[in-house]
Amino acid sequence: MFKIEDYNGTQDLTDWYSAAERKRYYNNSNPELLLSFLNTEEDAKLFLLYYKDRIVGNVAAHKLASLGILGRNAYRIAARVCVVHDLIEGEREYKSLRSVKHHINHDHIAAQFLFPACIEFAGKDNPLYISTHDSKVASQRAVHERWAPYWKSIGLLDNPIELEYRGTFQSFWKLNVPRFYETLKEQRWPEAQAVIPI
Repeated sequence: MFKIEDYNGTQDLTDWYSAAERKRYYNNSNPELLLSFLNTEEDAKLFLLYYKDRIVGNVAAHKLASLGILGRNAYRIAARVCVVHDLIEGEREYKSLRSVKHHINHDHIAAQFLFPACIEFAGKDNPLYISTHDSKVASQRAVHERWAPYWKSIGLLDNPIELEYRGTFQSFWKLNVPRFYETLKEQRWPEAQAVIPI
């Protein structure tokens, strides 16, 4: 039912671009925006999430060698997280990353599939960072102002390091991988464990 693939240039993303544009997920709506980083970032990887042989989401990770202050072998993970939920049926149809209500909630596609894909690729013993910034785009601003601070408050992220990156100041939040995996195991979906064993 679900599967994860590395993007290798052979997959047809035409339907994905249309689905993303329909939902106004513009960073995913054309090849220039979605794929350009693959040629400019070191050790970059784009993961495609399929449901019933249709792309329903993606996530990217890449090395942060240019930001040596973050540690040797540091990676940026959970970049370009995007899920078109209405392409998924049944009990997994809609689970929002932002639906946190005073508890650790990993009952959503991003935590179950997309974050583990990045972690396993980059190496769970390496320093792994999620970057945010005070964007004018509502979803990105919500991640910066609400989601990341909340995950910090429950011990999943460390205090952010503010750095200039790609022409803007961004917050780099280090993921506490052992705590993330410990809390994820308590809510792990069987179909996610089958795709990415942790």
